[in-house]
Amino acid sequence: MAIRWDSLLVRQLARSLDRRLSGAQLRALRLDGERRDLVLLFREAALVWRLHPTRSTVLLREAVEPAEGDLRLRARLRRVDAPPDERIVRFELVARGKGADAVEIMVELMGNQLNAVVTEGTDRVMRHVLVRRDGPRTIAVGHRWSPPDPTGRAGVSGDLDLDGWRSLLEEIPPPQRRRTLVRSVAWSSPINADSLLEPTLEAGHARWKEWVDHEGEGDPCVVKSDRGPQPYPFPLLGLQAAPAADLLAALEAATVEAGDGALPEPALSVPPALLARLDDAIHHDERRLVGLQRELDDREDPEALRSVGDLILARFSE
Repeated sequence: MAIRWDSLLVRQLARSLDRRLSGAQLRALRLDGERRDLVLLFREAALVWRLHPTRSTVLLREAVEPAEGDLRLRARLRRVDAPPDERIVRFELVARGKGADAVEIMVELMGNQLNAVVTEGTDRVMRHVLVRRDGPRTIAVGHRWSPPDPTGRAGVSGDLDLDGWRSLLEEIPPPQRRRTLVRSVAWSSPINADSLLEPTLEAGHARWKEWVDHEGEGDPCVVKSDRGPQPYPFPLLGLQAAPAADLLAALEAATVEAGDGALPEPALSVPPALLARLDDAIHHDERRLVGLQRELDDREDPEALRSVGDLILARFSE
């Protein structure tokens, strides 16, 4: 299962992570490009961010010791935040050591282009990348990291009043309002669009204003959607929702409910290279087992062989 991310969910999740981890001491990090996992190994906890398009989620685990091959980085987490109306979580770190440069970890959650990069210095030069990507925004070691172009949607600061809301949507036929809303209004998305349009434009605007201006983590829950369990900071209109202690708990519950299971703690301490070797060994043994089974299936009929043996023994003297 893959969690769907929108800017409202990302902002509230960043607040939850900041509350739980601000001030934590980072010891090492792991960028597992094969599994598409980012693992931050703090002294206080281990944060596992699964960034594969088919199984994206984030899980908080008990602290484990860094393993061979992990990138050692001694730093204190100053804050976790998210740029307004963007699907990016930023970890701002204060690196230890004389003359140490500023370090940031950017987790990008746009569509199926999920990624993580580690930048250094005020120019945000990328030093480590989970998945290299070429294109208008090149994601590669040695390049400068830059955020996506602004969406240009109205109301990024929550300053879209009811008159502005009506002017954007009132003249649009109801079947097309959903698309117009997502294209034109900040913090809206296909996830929450129906809740922001029903039952009336006025009620939808009031709900949007309440969500955008909310200072805390919201009212976290796991929404029962037609695409599976969806963690969200607020209940969505017309959909059942199970409350959660916070968004991290909602993400955990949704991951388990979807059948993905949670990453076991022992696996965190095993180096990815060793896991790859174990996978290769398993695949080798599986192929050998298939070959042996094929030989067993193709063997001669034992009854026929036994009959020949009996005949030989019976007429051995001849």
